[in-house]
Amino acid sequence: WYITFLKVEVNLNVASSAPWLMVTQVGAFFGYIAYGVFQDRYGRRNSWTIFTILEAVLIYMFIQTAHVWKNVFVLLALGFPLGFFTGYWSGFGAILSEHFPTKVRATLSGICFNTGRIVTVAGLLLQAYLINLLGFTGILSLAAMSSVVAGSLVWLLNETRGLNLEELDSEAMEMVH
Repeated sequence: WYITFLKVEVNLNVASSAPWLMVTQVGAFFGYIAYGVFQDRYGRRNSWTIFTILEAVLIYMFIQTAHVWKNVFVLLALGFPLGFFTGYWSGFGAILSEHFPTKVRATLSGICFNTGRIVTVAGLLLQAYLINLLGFTGILSLAAMSSVVAGSLVWLLNETRGLNLEELDSEAMEMVH
């Protein structure tokens, strides 16, 4: 929705939005690479929360910048960090798979990923409906709120940084028997 938002709210055409999109994608590239380092250093949950909360803050800043200043250079400056903090998606597979025993890890991770894809379709349909009610600002605000929720929900999972997954498998098997 960002490009359409820029077109509708800031009066930038698609060609004028291209530099912002490129800067955002460069930020995402570096964010995806850096996120693994963050996870290993600061833990899965801490890193996920930091990245998602900062993404929410940057989405809000992006909305406000577009409405208040309508300054392309400020929007470009926000593009890199906004893209960077989407890097948490590169760690999603690790966070998810580390919670399943080895024997069923691939199967259960696949079920979770594909269930997410099905839910995403429902979300896209809901967005298409809500865009008429809330406008682009409202939809992007919902995205920011969703990032905050994601940053909170990760705390329902165990921290797996530094744990030996084979030992976790043994403990899980002992609990089953």
